Amino acid sequence: MNSFKVTYQSMTVVAILLFISPFVSTTTFAASKTVYSIVSVASWTNGNHWSHTSGGAACSCTPNESKDIIYIETNTGATSDLKFGSSVTIVVRNNSTFTINGDVEFENGSNITIETGSQIIINGKLKNKNNSNHIQVDGTITINGEFEGENGSTITGIGSLSTTGKAITNGSATVFGFTNDCATGPCFANAVTPLPVKLISFTTEANGNKVSLQWSTASEINNDHFVIEKSLNGIDFSILTNIKGAGNSNSIKQYSYNDSPVNPGTIYYRLKQIDFDGKYEYLEVKAVSIIGTESSCDIFVKPNPCVGRCEVSFENCQEEEYTDAKIMLFDAVGNAVYSSVSKQVSNGRVSFELNDNNNLRPAVYFIKGSVNNKLKSKRVILAK
Repeated sequence: MNSFKVTYQSMTVVAILLFISPFVSTTTFAASKTVYSIVSVASWTNGNHWSHTSGGAACSCTPNESKDIIYIETNTGATSDLKFGSSVTIVVRNNSTFTINGDVEFENGSNITIETGSQIIINGKLKNKNNSNHIQVDGTITINGEFEGENGSTITGIGSLSTTGKAITNGSATVFGFTNDCATGPCFANAVTPLPVKLISFTTEANGNKVSLQWSTASEINNDHFVIEKSLNGIDFSILTNIKGAGNSNSIKQYSYNDSPVNPGTIYYRLKQIDFDGKYEYLEVKAVSIIGTESSCDIFVKPNPCVGRCEVSFENCQEEEYTDAKIMLFDAVGNAVYSSVSKQVSNGRVSFELNDNNNLRPAVYFIKGSVNNKLKSKRVILAK
């Protein structure tokens, strides 16, 4: 109403007001806020656990991971995925632990600082997005999952990063200045020790009673030797042989080893890399099935680990003894997560398929197959 009163006093003012008023009435600016965690075990979504001043009164507010300035000053937890936006600032300090039960993304432009003595624990995956280069880690990041640094991203500081899954740096991405990948966890890097070997591939192939193992590396740093470990159940491994590494190399290196004679069944091979100073990392696990001409009915998984799609089959099942079969899948704590329909054995064999349509999360499972009420079991690793 005041603007209309002004129009009676001056026609010139009227013209100006009519020109600018649409912009004034429709434009709003949402300012970021500064918040501090203030209780000993703070929850990300509890407004009583945050304050607008360090150690101050509760503000009945919660952090906005897209734009706020957030100080983690006490042990704090979040129970869902978090995507830290391009305008956010996160500082973890006061020897605090920030635990996130979900996947995390650092967007380009986000400012993340973990001070010495403090840490972020991520029970999920961490992705540092393209060109995200304001991530300062002087404490630690622990990832119970996988890490991916997209092209142009960097993590700097004097701290460390570790994963239970693979660690991948795409393009020009770096972690503490290093670009080495780690194909299978546990993976570890810090400001003075890079991930030592960038593995290109690790393959196993059965030929009669012999298994051929081959692997190649794109680069090696401080690599003394490889260890090939062998297991009959995928859990208990023993050393099969040692293979000398290249030390330091920026060119592709090829390695191979033949294991023979090998008994029928499923055999697991694990590739381990050891530095000159004794530090080590596990690079990858492969499984291969050996089918003997005289072996009894057994269950096989090909390939194992299973990526996207794999076949579960009963082999060498004589039709007069075995007629129909089915499989069930159990998680690590024994919960049934999948059950197939029954199939008829034909020519001593029957197969089932596991694929992405089964809606199974990447994890370790146990397959129990039933043929005429006779149980067979096998461990399978499902991966993306």
